[in-house]
Amino acid sequence: MNGALRLTLMLSVAAGLVEPAWGENENTVDDLREDEIEDASIAELERDGLEEVLIVGTRIRHQDPVGIHMDSETLKGLPGVNDDPLAAVATLPGVAVNNDFEGGTAIRGTRPVDNAYRVDFLDVGYLFHFGTGSVVDGDLVQGFTFHAAGYGPRYQNVIGGVVDVMTRDPSKDDVRGMVDVNLVHGGLLFEGPLAEDKRAYFSARASYYDLVLKPFIDGQNQDEMDDIDVIQLPRFWDYRSRYQIDVGKWSRIDVLFDGAMDEVELLYHDETTETLQDPVLAGAHRFGLKYHRQGFVYSREPPGDGWTMRLGTSRNDNGFSARLGGAGDVETRVTDNTFRLEVQAPTSGSHRLGWGLTLSLSDIDYDVLLRDAGCTEFEVVCRFSDANPIMAADQLSIRRVNAFVEDTWSPNDSLSVFAGLAYGGDDYLEETRIEPRAGVVWRPFPRSSLTVSAGGHHQLPAFEYIERELGNPDLTYLTASHYVVSFRHRFVNGWLLRVESYLKESRNLVTADEILRYDNRGTGTAKGLEFLVQGHFGPRWIGWFALSYAESVRHDPDTGRTFDFEYDQPLIASLVGKLMLREGLSISGKAWFHSGPPHTRVLGGERDAANPGAYLPIYGEINGERLPSYFRFDIRVDWTMTRWRGLKVYAEVLNATNRRNVSDYEYAEDYSTRRAVTQIPWFISLGFRKHW
Repeated sequence: MNGALRLTLMLSVAAGLVEPAWGENENTVDDLREDEIEDASIAELERDGLEEVLIVGTRIRHQDPVGIHMDSETLKGLPGVNDDPLAAVATLPGVAVNNDFEGGTAIRGTRPVDNAYRVDFLDVGYLFHFGTGSVVDGDLVQGFTFHAAGYGPRYQNVIGGVVDVMTRDPSKDDVRGMVDVNLVHGGLLFEGPLAEDKRAYFSARASYYDLVLKPFIDGQNQDEMDDIDVIQLPRFWDYRSRYQIDVGKWSRIDVLFDGAMDEVELLYHDETTETLQDPVLAGAHRFGLKYHRQGFVYSREPPGDGWTMRLGTSRNDNGFSARLGGAGDVETRVTDNTFRLEVQAPTSGSHRLGWGLTLSLSDIDYDVLLRDAGCTEFEVVCRFSDANPIMAADQLSIRRVNAFVEDTWSPNDSLSVFAGLAYGGDDYLEETRIEPRAGVVWRPFPRSSLTVSAGGHHQLPAFEYIERELGNPDLTYLTASHYVVSFRHRFVNGWLLRVESYLKESRNLVTADEILRYDNRGTGTAKGLEFLVQGHFGPRWIGWFALSYAESVRHDPDTGRTFDFEYDQPLIASLVGKLMLREGLSISGKAWFHSGPPHTRVLGGERDAANPGAYLPIYGEINGERLPSYFRFDIRVDWTMTRWRGLKVYAEVLNATNRRNVSDYEYAEDYSTRRAVTQIPWFISLGFRKHW
């Protein structure tokens, strides 16, 4: 990762200025009696032309016809990150992850910082910890909706994908508690009714695997002095509370409080590859990320096809700090205040109108002293050591307005047409956009549908690219056009088959400029074909298989070069399954394969005239080589011990085949030889969970 890409990841994710998408898909989940589940759910989905990955136990109204919906029953007990349901995002079609330790995901040719995440209608500071799962306690996840592309106008300010998470309601029946302890983290959960019309829950978790692995890490640091020393393994804490009040028959108020913290510290020796290539990076590297969110949501969701409304307001404090050896320090704090209103209402027998408004104010405090060469994803050679220190310390505010209107017209049972406009603008770049988005759903057969959708999307560039000292405040929005053709068929037994083809054209991507520092001349293209089959395979099997074939490239008009996108993985396959052996005992597995991501090879070294005895790397073509292909298999066993009043014991084996997946290469001092740097080895985690 070059200097600017590292800085882009740090500042734009931490500062939260790549704004999460606004809007709500208006999910309403009602419990059905077991004998009503299949007929009622499938009939409703077929009538509305909607896609819902798992229908057992739920029915969903008024969703966008483009998207994948996963519920808690499907996600419960999957292996990978100690019962974190949101980890399933990485196994869905169109999602690419280059490293086991990355918290974000790249979706259909766009970067992780180009995605939007929200929880319970409101945007969240960040969704994933540093490689250890999500910030949402798995016991609270009701499900999520994943939109890779082609989504409706209610989702704005994002050119990548959208992950919309729903947590469950607190218990109405009695006071409950849960303790969860494993080798990675521990957690507590309390919930229950406070009155007939009031209820709440509170969850808190903290990691401690850095303490468990400390003796091993100390030994590694002593044995391999030429490598990067791990001073502090990634550690985290998070908390989440929800206070719910019934207001009348169909309305409620939710008061939300949640937050998270992550930090890690490394020591780069003079002999590491990073320091050899960029000497100023020698020294301590520390990264810290945290957020605190307070939110209020009013919801009106009557049964049937009546009008629905959601109104929410939130305050989100995001903090980020980093030290990059001798290259400099970064401190940012962003306070986002947001108001959002969305309404869905039938206007006639065949039309349903949706509209919404979002107002947001971001107050940004920052203090940056950094050697930054002003590079982007389009540059090969980018060293902090070649740049002069830049200081930027100030406060600024960005006000944004977003609005949308959308109409869904269903003239008959076999056809639905949805069309809308998305409006967005801000007072910092002083730019506005009006983007059309539309689609058609045709149901040629009772259980089959064909969807075609298209639309324009925009996104504010990352903070360091538009700040006056660090970047160029005259940049324009990043933009993208999404085109999607999707076929899905629901079999009589409930299985879902989904085949989707897409084209995503990205424009105005940020590139380096010798005079302006940055401009908006880069473009990108991503296209692919995806396959998904999911469902209950017999009375005790549940799972899914996803296969993606894709091509994503970048084009730099300044140099005329076209090269593979850094997250381009032509072939991605995942197989996830869970088997109920008997009541209280289950086994699950997750197999994941993908083509090796692009990599810029160092061809050799040349003497550094400014530093006798040192060498400068000679780079090959940008992303001209690929790392070896990746494979990982995780397995998990859950056993509920009824004799111990519901004590649940579970065990996970990560990378059970001990496959040495390559993440990078370490080079000799003169770059004449290299050795592979591998990702997580075979690792076992044991834990127990007790409810009362």
